Amino acid sequence: MHDTIEGIQDAGVIASVKHFIGNEQEVNRNPITPSAVSGGIGGATIGGGAQSINISQTIESLSTNIDDKTMHELYLWPFQDAVHAGAGSVMCSYQRINNSYGCHNQKVCLSRRKNVLLLAHNLSSPRC
Repeated sequence: MHDTIEGIQDAGVIASVKHFIGNEQEVNRNPITPSAVSGGIGGATIGGGAQSINISQTIESLSTNIDDKTMHELYLWPFQDAVHAGAGSVMCSYQRINNSYGCHNQKVCLSRRKNVLLLAHNLSSPRC
């Protein structure tokens, strides 16, 4: 990992480590809102035919629920390795972590990022 990050940054590009942390699901990783899909008054229709559903409220994204010990001992190591290799920024995950969106999760963004990884780097949103 060190060689990859060093090579990227030697080319004049900031290496960004993605997606911090628990970004392990591609399906339903983003919320679905009635305004984001087509539909009429009172809701929106997703899909077509027999599998279409009508929504009138936001459907939250999935939540990856990870206890502190598992997060520290299993999930943080790749990020810690990347930071120690000199990565210039970290991008938070799309979906929720312990029922709070990755970029809004105070425990993940502040405590884990600063105390465990000792990061003074940028933490960016995947929406930028």
